[in-house]
Amino acid sequence: MQIYFCRFIIDPFLKSPELSKYIDANVLERYWDVGGVRIEDNILITRDGYENLTTTPKTVEEVETLAAEASG
Repeated sequence: MQIYFCRFIIDPFLKSPELSKYIDANVLERYWDVGGVRIEDNILITRDGYENLTTTPKTVEEVETLAAEASG
């Protein structure tokens, strides 16, 4: 999963009357300083299936809690 907050990419959408209605600019303001996040899983393939070895927070709540703690 990748999420990046790049002004040069998002600004044209914010300026568009047709497309800006799909963006909550107030919420977006909170995330400009984040820049972006990329979460990848490390998967161990086993004889019986697989095991996800990644313990990184992934839910919205987990990531927001982590971000709040970091900005502290």
